[in-house]
Amino acid sequence: MAWIAAAIGVGGALLGGSQEKKAAKKAGQAYEQGIKRVEANTGLKSFSAGGQQAFGQAQNLLGVGTNTPEGQAQAQAGFQNYLDSAGYRTQMKGGIDALNSNAAARGMLKSGATLKATQRFGSGLGQQYFNNYIGQLNSQAGYGMQADQTLASTYTQGASGAANANMAAGAATGGAIGDAAQNIAGAIGYYNKPKG
Repeated sequence: MAWIAAAIGVGGALLGGSQEKKAAKKAGQAYEQGIKRVEANTGLKSFSAGGQQAFGQAQNLLGVGTNTPEGQAQAQAGFQNYLDSAGYRTQMKGGIDALNSNAAARGMLKSGATLKATQRFGSGLGQQYFNNYIGQLNSQAGYGMQADQTLASTYTQGASGAANANMAAGAATGGAIGDAAQNIAGAIGYYNKPKG
């Protein structure tokens, strides 16, 4: 009858190990599905792409990497984007028109003082808009970097969870085999025990 007990022990150990392995596999699949849900539902990839574009525009505007003809064209495009952004041209035209109207009303339209005031206005407006624009690009680039960090963290946690699940599956299989071997060895030992 000892052999029946050993067989039941071996079968139970193998069945238990099989169930543990299935549970570990399901846990690994759940981690993978979680990663896919994060990618699909959070929009982090669009923040990442937008951040990369903003970073590229900031580099172009600042003239980073403009020592090639292609780089110079990108820098010019970056400057053009700045000029076309957020009403810069409208503000510039409106301000200069106001200065000219004021000067014309005083009979000083073509005077040096009017030219200096126009230059001062343009310079101040340009600096203000440039600082605001580059700040907006940097903020957008920062959002992209945060999105990339969140995605990287999610991937790392998911990979770690999947690895842990796979290790648990391996441990479960190894444990089941070990338990089965122990039961077999016990049964063999029982039969080989001197009778007496």
